[in-house]
Amino acid sequence: MGSDSGLLDEMPKHQVTLNGFYMDKTEVTQADFEKVMGNNPSDFKNCPTCPVENVKRNEAKAYCEKIGKRLPTEAEWEYATRAGSKTRYYWGDSMDGTYAWFGENSDSKTHAVGQKKPNEWGLYDMIGNVSEWCSDYYSPYSSDSQFDPQGATSGEYCVYRGGSWHSSALHLRSAYRGTRKPSLRLNRHGFRCVAR
Repeated sequence: MGSDSGLLDEMPKHQVTLNGFYMDKTEVTQADFEKVMGNNPSDFKNCPTCPVENVKRNEAKAYCEKIGKRLPTEAEWEYATRAGSKTRYYWGDSMDGTYAWFGENSDSKTHAVGQKKPNEWGLYDMIGNVSEWCSDYYSPYSSDSQFDPQGATSGEYCVYRGGSWHSSALHLRSAYRGTRKPSLRLNRHGFRCVAR
């Protein structure tokens, strides 16, 4: 997990072992969110199959819990995204728009989930479309080997991963870590859920 050649908060690369888990194949859509939560906070409305966005971290957490799931830990998210890869992106070392909606091909908006190529494990839009909230609060990495790390449970900032329709290639790498206050709403942030 992490990178020895990326941004400072991605360092150091370290060994992580995880318990098994299941991850949603796609980001939670506007239709999914509205059905469970009764509202649609998205800026890019009138697209029920687009990812829900403009959600606070705790709203994402509440949605996952209502359907018997939870937000992924940062470690789970990176493991699922990489799908066994060790390259900058899960498809290789160069940006490839056939795998992700990002700043250069998104027309400045989200798109219906599942239109781009999936990763090796059949997960769609792990990079691009919307960034995804994780359960962790931000904390620096340790170089120690870890078993199923849950991340910090409190702090000022929560972690999001994956880059969005607005991102440059730098922010789309598998190791990239973003942080925001959990109360923030942005039309670049969405989520997906996991379960054990």
